[in-house]
Amino acid sequence: MKWLKIIPIFVLATLFISLVTPVALIADETPVEDENEDIVKDVSVGGDAYGLYKPVVNFTEALDLAYTMRNLTYSLIQWEIENNVQAANISLMRGDFFLEKALELSENNTQRATVFAIVAAIHYSHAPAFANPVLAKIIPPTLDENGTITDATVEAVLSKAGELKQLLEDAIAQVEEWNLTVPQLVYWHIERGDNLTAMAEELLETNLTEAFWHAVGGYRAYIRGFAVLVKSVFAQKIRLAASDYEGLSNRLIVPRALKLRLLLVSEKLPAEIREKVKEEIGAGKITNFKELAQYVREEAIQLRERYRAMQIDAVAKILTDYIIKLEFRYPVVMRDWRTWRIQNGISNVTELYQYCRQFVEGVSNETGSTGLQLLYLSLYKFQLMLINQFQLELRMDIRSMFEGEMIKVRMGQ
Repeated sequence: MKWLKIIPIFVLATLFISLVTPVALIADETPVEDENEDIVKDVSVGGDAYGLYKPVVNFTEALDLAYTMRNLTYSLIQWEIENNVQAANISLMRGDFFLEKALELSENNTQRATVFAIVAAIHYSHAPAFANPVLAKIIPPTLDENGTITDATVEAVLSKAGELKQLLEDAIAQVEEWNLTVPQLVYWHIERGDNLTAMAEELLETNLTEAFWHAVGGYRAYIRGFAVLVKSVFAQKIRLAASDYEGLSNRLIVPRALKLRLLLVSEKLPAEIREKVKEEIGAGKITNFKELAQYVREEAIQLRERYRAMQIDAVAKILTDYIIKLEFRYPVVMRDWRTWRIQNGISNVTELYQYCRQFVEGVSNETGSTGLQLLYLSLYKFQLMLINQFQLELRMDIRSMFEGEMIKVRMGQ
């Protein structure tokens, strides 16, 4: 029974804690003077500053990643260049530039060399996207004078789709030689591309428009297959989950200014979640304000539920305390209640508390009340239950009793 005596003091402090609500996030442009060097590593790359995350690949692994991406995409990039896609040529040159710089810096500045190698790998990994403009280059010359699709248009698309499929199959063979996993999704895209191009060939003599769109769909399916393959190899090299394809580069590097702003905003969050948010930013799991807001929102919901559970526990303990006091002070009036309690297996303080907790939780769910409101409503509804169920003519007001006890606590009695 000793624990009952300290309940009001503990609970009164708990009940005044307001529930946590989602925090409104506003980008703060205030400069940060004191950087946390364990989290933010300032590295200049191509005129921009990047922050390098701590749990990142070392230079040897970054260099291997860059060469792997170059070898995997080189044939595709050359094919795109042959089809007059200048962006592919620029991406290759920039990748080679950063790879060369990484090698030059490897002996004197490993930190910077690592970032350069990663940037090179990212440039090479863009190759599948540059296959889309190929169609824009080959289609116009095949249209008739009115800009209408012709047999030559469909045949040109099917021809390029066949070339692209061959490049993809060669890349798959290369990945298998490296003993890396080829996702099943790659084969699914190939199968879909085969079905669409086969349908295009069938429709070629009967419906040119449908044949064209089926051919384009097959071509794009092969592009998607190539993109999945490249991202999968990238992910395997930096030891990410095979399904974690989105934002791969953000797992490694992020613009320094953005990361510092994220860290600055995290300092203004409630203490309960501040450190967890900073850890997520430092680990590269939060890379922009949208992800930060989503994470804070989820944490706030969990925190609010924890506080709600704490309040329910606190009110249940108070209700337990006052039920015991009622039984002692009014044994005759409470006789029917006590008989019902014992008959229903509520024979000790622990069981009485469990009953009270379920009762208070029901009040909370029904009314959405919190804090002192939850306490007063629980006491009131319990009193109504005694009156309605046991026809008890209670001449005291439970709420008034509680307020009287609270005054005593405030006065130190």
